Amino acid sequence: MGLSITKGLVHLLKGEIQVTSKPKTGTCFTITLPTEIAYYGETKNESEKEEFFDISILNGKKFLIAGDDPLSAKLLEDMVQIPDIMDIETSIVKNGWEVIEILKENHFDLILMDLSMTELDGIETIKRIREPGNSIPIIAQTAYVMGNEKDKCLEFGFSEYISKPYLYEDMIFLIVKMLKKHIS
Repeated sequence: MGLSITKGLVHLLKGEIQVTSKPKTGTCFTITLPTEIAYYGETKNESEKEEFFDISILNGKKFLIAGDDPLSAKLLEDMVQIPDIMDIETSIVKNGWEVIEILKENHFDLILMDLSMTELDGIETIKRIREPGNSIPIIAQTAYVMGNEKDKCLEFGFSEYISKPYLYEDMIFLIVKMLKKHIS
């Protein structure tokens, strides 16, 4: 009965449901739903937003997304990929050690880093990134919303800070702002 209800809801939402099954292993149900990114919300400083909200700067950029929650990382990757408009490349890593390793072999224009990664957290990771004088823009993301959290992040070397959950518009604004500052 539960599967019948699920199938009906997926159909109503114009989605798809797929089933794969292996004897003595189990069954996997995959649901795919069409989505759209909503553009809503207001930033605190509208004049600053207008100055920095030219998304053409994103074209051809390469972003590193660092976070141990695969769903959050994928959501963030989907946010920065602007279909049919920009040529944006993204890479996702799960912890600070992977950030350090990938930076040895690759160039990125900006890093979006979760503070509370396993193995090597965001604070320890940024210390290691900044040691050799690397000035790549790095935006800290965190669910912590303590009053002094942003100040702490900036003191440790992050370029900017955003608390979760964040609006699409606010994240894109911060990315554009950081890229423009880094170029000038």
